[in-house]
Amino acid sequence: MIHITYLIPSLGIGGSETMLLKLAEHTNRQKYQLSVITFWQENTLAVRFNALGIKVYQLNRPKSIFPLQTILQLRYILRQLQPDRLS
Repeated sequence: MIHITYLIPSLGIGGSETMLLKLAEHTNRQKYQLSVITFWQENTLAVRFNALGIKVYQLNRPKSIFPLQTILQLRYILRQLQPDRLS
């Protein structure tokens, strides 16, 4: 199984967020395992991803700052998830 992790600023209702949801809805779950990491607190669509069985990780960072702690949290989550790398 190939593990794909998507990084997106938030899961609020918008164009890229909605397209990511549509992509996830049509992804073969027997071949691909999906997860999503968001940086900001606006996560309206997170419930729909969770309903699809896709784990959403929320870093809950304010939009105005991007501290070192956020980078360390992201690194920690990615090490736990171990998504496949593109070659």
